Amino acid sequence: MLRWGMNGMNKQNRLELHAKLVAIVKDVYFQPPANISMNYPCIVYQRIGVDTDSANDKNYIQTDSYQLTVIVKDPEDNIADTLLDSFSKISITSAFTLDNLHHTYLSLYYK
Repeated sequence: MLRWGMNGMNKQNRLELHAKLVAIVKDVYFQPPANISMNYPCIVYQRIGVDTDSANDKNYIQTDSYQLTVIVKDPEDNIADTLLDSFSKISITSAFTLDNLHHTYLSLYYK
């Protein structure tokens, strides 16, 4: 399985993840530039690394690690809960409010 090459991560896996996120909330942004105007509620995500399982001196499973940020205006919005129900390797890592926007950080391992 080709995981890394000249272009970095496996783009097909990331696009599959993106489609699953869009099914949960309409506005999803992958590593957006600082000057982008976002619509809320939204999910912002970025790839933060690769988790590698090894045995017999070989890597046999590599799983991309993502940080997801759910940003909502309504503190009772259930997008983070929906994400927890939709993925098996996901957890909430922190939450805070800034400028009347509620942010929930999640850590996700995907394929």
